[in-house]
Amino acid sequence: MRHLLLCIFLIATITTHGQASAEAKKAFIEGKAFLKKKDYPMAISSIQEAIRLNPADSFYTFLAGTYAEKGDAENTILNANKALELNPNYVSAYGFRGIGHIIKGELKLANDDFSKVIALDPKNFEAYNLRSYTNRLIPEVAIIDISKAIELNPHYTDAYRNRAGYYERTGANKNALSDYTSAIALDTLNIESYRARGWLYFRMKELDSSFKDYNKILQLNPRDANAFYNRGTIYHNTGKYQSAIDDFTQLITLDTNYADAYFERARSYAARKDTAAVFKDLNKAIQLDPKSKKAYLARASVYREIKDYDNALKDYDKILLLNPKDAGAYEDRAKIYFAKKNFEAAIDNLSKVISLKPGDPETYNLRGELYLLVHKKELADADFKKAGDLKTKN
Repeated sequence: MRHLLLCIFLIATITTHGQASAEAKKAFIEGKAFLKKKDYPMAISSIQEAIRLNPADSFYTFLAGTYAEKGDAENTILNANKALELNPNYVSAYGFRGIGHIIKGELKLANDDFSKVIALDPKNFEAYNLRSYTNRLIPEVAIIDISKAIELNPHYTDAYRNRAGYYERTGANKNALSDYTSAIALDTLNIESYRARGWLYFRMKELDSSFKDYNKILQLNPRDANAFYNRGTIYHNTGKYQSAIDDFTQLITLDTNYADAYFERARSYAARKDTAAVFKDLNKAIQLDPKSKKAYLARASVYREIKDYDNALKDYDKILLLNPKDAGAYEDRAKIYFAKKNFEAAIDNLSKVISLKPGDPETYNLRGELYLLVHKKELADADFKKAGDLKTKN
């Protein structure tokens, strides 16, 4: 939740009362200065001093906002409540209390607070945007609130991007693209808008458009790791393997511990038949992420290709330690044992597949063929019959 930016906006609406003492105003101004520098302990200390000198609703509200920006939900709500005891119609206090409830995951209470803000200030576009978040599980409802925020403030960049996200969830991708494009038109330097649109283009398989957005991100920030990763993926998917390798190499330069970057570069090396480089990168990916099933699987596949069956089996053993119910790993291991002519072990692995996927006739047929190889005709016939029954049933 982008509550920090929203807090800054709401804090800007808070003013001190005329009757506040000079000392209290001075402490308040110091608190605002500390908050601007994100020095939360000093900001809180200064505002608490202002409250000690003059317990005004505006000071409690500012303190609530400071705690909200810090992510401290309990103190946000506590101080907003104190402000509302002093002034039951204080719009910003309801806003901050709503943000506190969002931080705690209390969306119904947050919705009530933002609805109160709207009742007191019907043109408060931030309140509509915030209330939309409380309805995020019902994107059609959230869209109504964000649309109202945009109606009240057509230059509200974040609202366009937020609405685009909800449009995506409803499958209205064209509307989402339109909103991301509107957000970019309003702020041509906002990387997150390009990122969101680029990712949507990617998922829509409009790779040329996605590529342009990631290029733009890298123009704005030549060290953007996510952009290198996604552009590298586009290069790979379009057969430009060396360019993909170059992007993943740039990413690794930025973050030498990025396991997925090594994995993706290994895929591109594999497409170029550079087996040594593939092993080097997959080994590094596994070193960085010893629980990466996909890295073990990829390495096992390369071992199988070069007929290094013993090392392939070791990788499948690792995969099955990570997930003992991985039917595909048992099936692949059965194929390796078959290649090694260890038919009994192959049968054991196919039996495991059947226990996990009892409705697959092909696995019964394969096991039946193996039973014939070890001269167990009755068991083979039983498997062939079972396979036939499943095919008839399906």
